[in-house]
Amino acid sequence: GLDKRTTKDGKEVYNIAKMAQKSKDYETARKGFKYVVDLGSNEPYYYVAEELLLNTRFLEITTQRSYSQEELDEAIREYEATLERVGKNGKSISIILELAHILAFYGDQSASAKKLLEDALNYPRATDIQRAEIKTLLADILVLMDDIWEASLLYMQVEKDFKYEPIGFESKYKNARIFYFDGDFIWAQSQLNILKGSTTKLIANDAMKLSIFITENLGLDSNYGAMEKFAKADLLIAQHKYDQAFLTFDSIQKTFPFHSLVDEILLRKAQALKQQGNWDDAILYYNEILEKHGDDIHGDDALFQLATIYEYNKIDLEKAKTYYFKLMKEYPGSLFVTEARKKYRSLQESI
Repeated sequence: GLDKRTTKDGKEVYNIAKMAQKSKDYETARKGFKYVVDLGSNEPYYYVAEELLLNTRFLEITTQRSYSQEELDEAIREYEATLERVGKNGKSISIILELAHILAFYGDQSASAKKLLEDALNYPRATDIQRAEIKTLLADILVLMDDIWEASLLYMQVEKDFKYEPIGFESKYKNARIFYFDGDFIWAQSQLNILKGSTTKLIANDAMKLSIFITENLGLDSNYGAMEKFAKADLLIAQHKYDQAFLTFDSIQKTFPFHSLVDEILLRKAQALKQQGNWDDAILYYNEILEKHGDDIHGDDALFQLATIYEYNKIDLEKAKTYYFKLMKEYPGSLFVTEARKKYRSLQESI
């Protein structure tokens, strides 16, 4: 019925779809963009709708993580068909980055993703920042393929070329993580400490968290072995080898039952389950952290994660609001407070 009361060029439907995408109603967004694309390539909104139709797919797969194998294959086909038509050059890099991400991290096709990105590095008309984005994603995929030192070289290149840009900070952080994965905690920490003052809030927070984690757990002599195992398990999660990661975590718990890493392990397991779109089990783990280790360092983290799962994945906004509120009330000094306050306000207005 949309088309009856709208203009022929698809502008209104396009705007509705954009609003739907913004509010994470991906199904409506996809229908809207598809409608505009189906009006044909002579219409003014065709190309931008086509790109946003793919981007909606990308967001569904990477944030909602609810898709069947068929839907995944179909998304990959749609990307490939679009690239076939628009050609591979500087203009299609955003599409290429999304496709490579889906292939490697969701489609179990790292080698094709790697090839796609290596080719993209040589496209005409790609900007320096686009090349940096390609290198960063390529490095992420090399980590996935267990080629961590090759990844490290790429992160270092990006960091050197974009010292004061968000993408440079991100690469520095990811490179510090490589040394952490490899058990070189002291060097990793020296890099993380530089990043704590980064202007990019997210990176500064991540750097701070990993730095605090190393400080807290490395002080004890017996910990080196436990920490090395833990870092290995973290790498396994980054490589989507979840079963192996969980086995490694369990073996740490068996060997060091009273270890300060116990709540960290719960947190990592919850994150891994979240990565797989296994929201209900993730919720159980976050609640266990609150019950058993709520007064520890991770109570605020667990509350924030629960709030976002309820807001975006379980779509239970009342519950999300409760968790954001609890976080503000019980952890006023938390790194998450500013974000929680913002979310709480916008939920207040929308419910």
